[in-house]
Amino acid sequence: MGTTPLLRWQRDIESIRQLPPATDLRRLFFYRLNRLVRRDSTFLLRGQFYEAPPQFAGETIEVRFDPLDPSEVEIYVGEEAQAMARRVDPVLNAQLPSRKPLPSPAPVPTGINFVEFLAQKQHPAEAEKEPHQDEETKPEATKAEEKPKE
Repeated sequence: MGTTPLLRWQRDIESIRQLPPATDLRRLFFYRLNRLVRRDSTFLLRGQFYEAPPQFAGETIEVRFDPLDPSEVEIYVGEEAQAMARRVDPVLNAQLPSRKPLPSPAPVPTGINFVEFLAQKQHPAEAEKEPHQDEETKPEATKAEEKPKE
């Protein structure tokens, strides 16, 4: 105490670090928050949803942003900037068509009749006969032909 700010500055000038001239001073005051990226590649920041690149889905990331202007949100992993997040536009997202799953390919026919197969398993004695060859199921015309003529 008992000294002016200028005298104090001049006395401690040697211990003050100088920043490189290309330093963006605004970035030094960015907020740093950790956020979990949801499976749809979005995360919540100050009541707004932001979209991250899909490779971060399910991971915790660090977001850095200007507290006075959250329009630019940077995504960091470790100390490296990876990408920029963008605010999700709810109106645009509501208009986008939903992704429909691709139709599954038609099953390949095997030529097996499973109903007849199960019937053969339950009644093996009848399985030796060809289907529709029973005497009782033949039409009347064929039964008349089989009768001996007198």
